[in-house]
Amino acid sequence: MSASTLEPPRPVRGGTASESQQSVASTFAESEDLEGFDDDLAHTTATTDVDKPIVMDGVDIALEQEAQIAKIASLFDVSRYYASALLRTFQWREEHLVERFLEDAGAALAKAGLRSEVKRQRSSETTGASVPFFECGVCFTDAGPDEASSLSCGHRFCNDCWTGHLAAQIGDGNADKIRCMADKCQALVEPILAQALLSAPMYAKFARFANKQFVDDCPHLKWCPGAGCEKVLKVRDLGQCNECACDCGMTFCFRCSREIHFPLSCETLTCWEDKVRSDSATGQWIAANSKRCRKCNAHIEKNGGCNWIHCRCGHEFCFFCYSTERSHHGQPCNAPPSADMEGAQNDLAYFMHYFERYDGHRKSQELETALRATAETAIGRELDRAEAGQTAAELAYLSESVEVLIQCRRLLKNTYPFAFMMPRDTNAKLLFEALQAQLEASTEMLSQQLEAEGPPDKRHVLRRKDDANQRMRNMRQALEASPSDPRVWGREETKSS
Repeated sequence: MSASTLEPPRPVRGGTASESQQSVASTFAESEDLEGFDDDLAHTTATTDVDKPIVMDGVDIALEQEAQIAKIASLFDVSRYYASALLRTFQWREEHLVERFLEDAGAALAKAGLRSEVKRQRSSETTGASVPFFECGVCFTDAGPDEASSLSCGHRFCNDCWTGHLAAQIGDGNADKIRCMADKCQALVEPILAQALLSAPMYAKFARFANKQFVDDCPHLKWCPGAGCEKVLKVRDLGQCNECACDCGMTFCFRCSREIHFPLSCETLTCWEDKVRSDSATGQWIAANSKRCRKCNAHIEKNGGCNWIHCRCGHEFCFFCYSTERSHHGQPCNAPPSADMEGAQNDLAYFMHYFERYDGHRKSQELETALRATAETAIGRELDRAEAGQTAAELAYLSESVEVLIQCRRLLKNTYPFAFMMPRDTNAKLLFEALQAQLEASTEMLSQQLEAEGPPDKRHVLRRKDDANQRMRNMRQALEASPSDPRVWGREETKSS
């Protein structure tokens, strides 16, 4: 591989594509039409209370189970015992259960190990008719009426065997799907039996496993993937809400439990990750071995989110393209490499352009997440100054600005895989890159303000925050109004041309 290949791809400084992008970018920047985006966006993308995910804890999860059981019991006119068994058998998927039950109630009950004679079963449950001594089918010892228990299937075993069976299943991490000990019987053990036979610590373990299996099975519930968080988020409409925010501060995609990745769909993100794993081995080596100061040749390691680098030798340059022009600081660096190269070299340069910026913004996002603590420290320092006379509410702009920065960085990061998969050389992509350039420039300027040494300048921070927030909204609005699949952007234009 030649030495020139090892150099990171540089943005195009001239040519029709670059000039067109700059022209489109300036047109968007100067357009007065953007001033109305705030009102339009509030109308079109506001999340209603109905769509907003609900954050739940252990008590809420138990209440959610009870609510679903009561709903099915009322709908099918069966006991709560039957409703619970049906829901667990059909993995708490209410729509599927209702469909199957209406098609063939007997088959649905049989699948759950329940008798078809629902009314007779319910009456026998309430009468509690006495049962004589019998021989347990597991340990073959005689047991009296008070020493044995049975399920809805009618299979009866001594309490000692039931206790051992429950303990063994709980030891294997099972709780919500413990079945009858009779051969080939599908009847599920109800929590009331476990509560009656198990010790308090063992039943608490059973309840934890049961809650976990309930959440894992129920399509409208999802565990927060945040480290150490045990909250659960519930969405009412699976088709309308994919972005979730937990009380712990974690934001994630409800469908795949990964970090929020708008504008990428879960499938597109997976394709990008597969591409990175398969093609970036060479690219990562290039990135790791080419990030050196062009003046002193020292290895470069970023310690902040801003991508304008100050080397210890005094040399300043762009982390992505190595530009040393001061005017480049705070300007977009998202133009793809020239198409002059051919074959594999061009493909690698094209991929590396988007991968480097995706990875660079990912690292900046990680570093800027630490600004949350820095902002809190700065707020505390300002409050400690007797002459400041400020309140915590007046300094909340710092925390708000950090959150805007992190959101901008996350969106900006995900626009690069999106742009990589878009058709090349289309007006649609130029328009996209114009909005991307504006967002990138505003994000870098906000990052610079928040990472600056000395007391924060409120006026400048607020101005940069509002500008970055507006650019982020512009980008989101454009993406939400266009196809979610980047491969179809500009396709009609390409065909017509």
